[in-house]
Amino acid sequence: MTRFSRTILDALRSPVAILTLALAAIAFAPVADALAADKVTLKDGTVLEGRIEREGDGFIYLLVKIGSIENRRLILREDIRSIDRESERADAGAPAPAGQDNRRAPRRTPSPDAIPDGAVRVAFVTLGEPPNKDMVGPFMNADALERSIEMLNKLPEAQRPQIVVLRFNSGGGALVEIEKLSDVIEDKIKPNYQVVAWIESAISAAAMTAYTIEDIYFMSKGNFGAATGFFMQGGRAQAVEGRELEEVFFMMERIAARGGHSPLVMRAMQVEQELSADIDENGVVTWRPDLNGQYIVNPKGRILTFNSLDATRYKFAKGVADTREELMRQIVGDREWVEVGQEADRYQREFRDNVFAAQVEINSLGSRLELEVQAAQSARDDVERSRHVGAARRYLSQIRSWVRRAPSLEFYMGLTPERLREIDEELREMARPRNR
Repeated sequence: MTRFSRTILDALRSPVAILTLALAAIAFAPVADALAADKVTLKDGTVLEGRIEREGDGFIYLLVKIGSIENRRLILREDIRSIDRESERADAGAPAPAGQDNRRAPRRTPSPDAIPDGAVRVAFVTLGEPPNKDMVGPFMNADALERSIEMLNKLPEAQRPQIVVLRFNSGGGALVEIEKLSDVIEDKIKPNYQVVAWIESAISAAAMTAYTIEDIYFMSKGNFGAATGFFMQGGRAQAVEGRELEEVFFMMERIAARGGHSPLVMRAMQVEQELSADIDENGVVTWRPDLNGQYIVNPKGRILTFNSLDATRYKFAKGVADTREELMRQIVGDREWVEVGQEADRYQREFRDNVFAAQVEINSLGSRLELEVQAAQSARDDVERSRHVGAARRYLSQIRSWVRRAPSLEFYMGLTPERLREIDEELREMARPRNR
């Protein structure tokens, strides 16, 4: 394999990219419900019929049935001339059949007139969406979170939230994104809003991010911890240690101070740190880095993960709530509250959809690009080689377009503008005539 092929693989087969290949099988599993007659007309005149299953700003997924086989097809909006939806042809005033739900207009922040006087205004923002859109870094991303907060800041004052609830549901991800997320929470959200962390699942990098927040609530099934850092070496996961581990400890001490939490608790979530606690008659918890306290929290040889019972027992969480109503009852009591800023959460969901679609498509395009490169390398003459290189460059152009739709992949798939230009230059060099 030439140097060119190796550099392509290095760029397109990062841990994030490899993960997506496995997830694609989940995303494209067949479904059994009947297909609606949505019609998509492409700019080249092709008409596709099926059911639009999911869509984002730059793409749609069309479920097409051929005989008894159902296939999902990802289509870029830039390739679409028109979409004829069955739901739009139906009588808009007709009631939905039993057991079905009409297409609903997106929820929007209520007008000031619709917000009762004295009602507490709350925005809910979801961070992570398992099983395939929860990785800290590509999906749970600092730039995306800051964009959502900017949307809240632009609301008229009477519609702006007083409380921002960040709902965590992530199995972890990139260490490098933790401090960036913490900075957004500390510097962009806390100065203007009361911030609440609502934990459905916060593992590893997600737990380390949520540690920035003072007010933590769990769902009854919630879990928090297991924050051991790993890196890949020789195709195997190796625990972070030595100087790198000390740097992570230092970072988490700063983040613990931001959230008013003990660094000892996080330390026990990162390494096999013994941890116990004393609780006085007033319920004040004192943490100990040994097993001599009143309660053994983390015995020797284990990595700490809190469930909802232990989190509340040791005053790490302020309460447990499985619904928004239960959560707000614990936060504001009997006061009336109203949800605002739904656009901020909708942006997060669309962002995750775009990143997932981009990962799937970039992996597919990268494989096709590699095949064209290999064919060009074994071409018999300049004409054949030029044809294969031209196809590879078209795939590269499509990869560049997908990265623009999902900018977090510039870093997490190594597809920066500079790297893509380098690949393009290598392709151009490969296409130069050799036969004289």
